[in-house]
Amino acid sequence: MSAVKEGWCWWYRKYATGDTMLEGLEQEAREARIGLWADPQPVPPWEWRKRSRDDLPGGHPTGAD
Repeated sequence: MSAVKEGWCWWYRKYATGDTMLEGLEQEAREARIGLWADPQPVPPWEWRKRSRDDLPGGHPTGAD
């Protein structure tokens, strides 16, 4: 919870559906532009992982075709 409050992570809605406390903490961090929210275009980890996978040969984490 403190990581969300300090702006160091996303509130992962898939696993914490309807958690209004985390939602509020993330919104406050975004508005204060602290932690990762200081970046004008932060990349969510699920997008970063997808981009990384797509950049590998064969599109697999192991690089296998």
